[in-house]
Amino acid sequence: MKKQRNVKCTLAWLTAIAVSFVMLFSVFYVAKHAEHKTHCHEQNCPICATIDQCINNVKQIGTALAITVAICAIIKVISTQREGFELTVCNMSLISQKVRLND
Repeated sequence: MKKQRNVKCTLAWLTAIAVSFVMLFSVFYVAKHAEHKTHCHEQNCPICATIDQCINNVKQIGTALAITVAICAIIKVISTQREGFELTVCNMSLISQKVRLND
């Protein structure tokens, strides 16, 4: 069980690193070739297509990141509120209260 948890944790970290790498690469590529987009007049330019794809990646990852942060904040608030709440089960019955049942 612990080994499976370690594998999941490792995969989560690798995924986070991969997403961060894609985000950084996209931002650096757009910054490096920003001037190309204004001067290019070709219709099917591969550099312009790559710039558009990088911009799309940054927008999608940014949106997903904002949603993830919002969900984590909601979960944190709910778990904080539940800490002070204790569920007490009352095991009361007629027998434990010594109630006499007459016919």
